[in-house]
Amino acid sequence: MDIKSYIKEYIRITLASIKTPRKFFEVIKSEGNGYLKPLAYMLISNIVFTAGSFLEFFFLPETSNVLKVAGLFIKELVVYYIILAILFFIFVGLIQLAIIIVKGKGGLNQTFKVLCYSFSPINFAWPFYLAMTASFYLNNGASLIQILFMLGLFASLLYIFYLAVKGIAVTSDVSGVRASAALTMPLLINAVIIFVLLPGLVFPYYSGEKSTPSSLNSYSKPEMDAKSEPIIHNIYVFAGSTPAIDGIKDDKDAWYQGEAVRTAIGASYLTITTKHDFNNIYILMELNGQPAVIDQTMIHLAQDESTPGPDTISRDNSSTARFDNYYMRFSNVDYSYNKFDYISENITGRYKNGIYTLEWQIPMKSGNASRIYIDKFPAQVHFSVTNLKNNNGIWPSYADPNKPETWGNMTILGEKAR
Repeated sequence: MDIKSYIKEYIRITLASIKTPRKFFEVIKSEGNGYLKPLAYMLISNIVFTAGSFLEFFFLPETSNVLKVAGLFIKELVVYYIILAILFFIFVGLIQLAIIIVKGKGGLNQTFKVLCYSFSPINFAWPFYLAMTASFYLNNGASLIQILFMLGLFASLLYIFYLAVKGIAVTSDVSGVRASAALTMPLLINAVIIFVLLPGLVFPYYSGEKSTPSSLNSYSKPEMDAKSEPIIHNIYVFAGSTPAIDGIKDDKDAWYQGEAVRTAIGASYLTITTKHDFNNIYILMELNGQPAVIDQTMIHLAQDESTPGPDTISRDNSSTARFDNYYMRFSNVDYSYNKFDYISENITGRYKNGIYTLEWQIPMKSGNASRIYIDKFPAQVHFSVTNLKNNNGIWPSYADPNKPETWGNMTILGEKAR
């Protein structure tokens, strides 16, 4: 079968399964055995949904390097779909066992085809997801139209369940109630595996692994080692060009040259990107939400007073350390105007279209004896981001502004990222 014929067959299966499910599954019941065609249909349907959902990145204000973000996910998605296919076969086996328990007559191949073709509504679900996320970005938060799109997405996913029940009822000669019972319990078991266990295995930046060069990590909760002590996180600062500290992220700033880490703040994520030009350390913070979440941001750097360098830093001896603190505060801001600019020496923040962008410039050799002084590479300083209003840690999430031993590390390298 050539590509053109396959596309026509794909469209035919999609429309027939959705419009006339009973008739469609009666035809499936009389067909011969086969696994490759229905499996390909199921995987392609999921890829269509993923590709359509990815378009949400184009709605992010001042988003750049979308292709770089795509490249980051493609490698992970390939592994994800391989594991998804394996889990799907296990799921089919569980469903077939449940069908036998409810005294159904359908065979394994018929059950497999029913479940594969039941994914047809997902081909139409991604526009609802895309519209839902786009309305959130453009309207700065939840709205009635977003709720409507969310209901549309839920209805599409619910129709997948309906088709699976209808297909099992037809191919196994059981009632809708028995078909629902045969599907529900294995579905719950598989949902736990896919949405709870699988992301932690496939996407390490959701599970909070330690930062490594050129990686993207998320630290949503404190990590503990075998001694129940916090794991020390690290941010790498590579050399790069000098960005404009104007609160606007654009291509000329070349933030892609830096290292990025991501940390969870409530239901939002804050991305922190760093680089340096041998004179200053530059930090970019991007939050999808109102600045009120981190409206009193303090970044802390502490360096051992004797000799800079990774081998001479003493985390527990703060009495001999030099502290370099930078404070950012929003006050009396009316966010309903959807725009707020904060401009100060070495710090610029802008809030627009629901995106909060904050850029920092930190001198590496300011001449102030109480501040950091970096003239050798690699160098390492203690680093953390906290909210002074409530003393909560932002990065790492367990950081205490008054306890340097709870901070992460910042490793400043003399070369560019590869």
